[in-house]
Amino acid sequence: MGQDAQGTDSYGLDMLSVGGNNGKETEDEKPGKAFLKQQKARLIKPLGQDETKYLEFSENSKDIDFIIAVTRKNGTYIPHIPGSAMRGPLRHSLSWLLRKQGQTIWEPAGENEHPISDKEDIVLKLFGSTERSASLLISDALPVDDDWHMLVLEMHAEDEFTQGVFGSGKFDRTCLSKGTFEAHFELQANSEAELIAMKTELEKLQTLGKNQFIPIGGGQWKGLGWIKLAIEFAHAEAETDTSDETEGATA
Repeated sequence: MGQDAQGTDSYGLDMLSVGGNNGKETEDEKPGKAFLKQQKARLIKPLGQDETKYLEFSENSKDIDFIIAVTRKNGTYIPHIPGSAMRGPLRHSLSWLLRKQGQTIWEPAGENEHPISDKEDIVLKLFGSTERSASLLISDALPVDDDWHMLVLEMHAEDEFTQGVFGSGKFDRTCLSKGTFEAHFELQANSEAELIAMKTELEKLQTLGKNQFIPIGGGQWKGLGWIKLAIEFAHAEAETDTSDETEGATA
């Protein structure tokens, strides 16, 4: 994700919020709060807001309701995008494209019958199901450099009649407002022809990702998640067993 400062290739502000876990009640077990405290120099908050209310570890401190997903690298907390957070949007987007072309694509959450064979359904072959392993492996996405920032958004549950705050329904959410992340995709196939067929279907997602039509994470109808996703393919490399071919892709 990431845009230039002038936003010459888009509009508005692109933000990403993939939910994490604020953890338990001690400093060592509360990665969400430890992350904010460690990286507070990158945190942009509303004017006049007292940051100590959610950075301190005390009984009276406030927890931010939605913390972005974090991990550790060399002892430092950094944001990351879990591979599982990308699989669903990619699967849904590809299924939508192929259905628009007249293909019958199995929907895991739907009531249509499960295909007898994944040869009948390229999406099933790529992303798998509870009964079939996936041919597409997706790693977590990590920042490519140290140039990332996040926001604290003060949000509220709105009364649909008065258009005001519903009761005490205010909450905070953290989101990423700047950063470039990289994940690695790997396609596993039994033959070069099968590999090419799966790659051809994935290439259909490139335009959607480039134009920011593959939403990732939470708050998608609150202006979050509609980021630029670039998918680039590397050359195919055969493993030791020549009947099993792989190809890498970077997002």
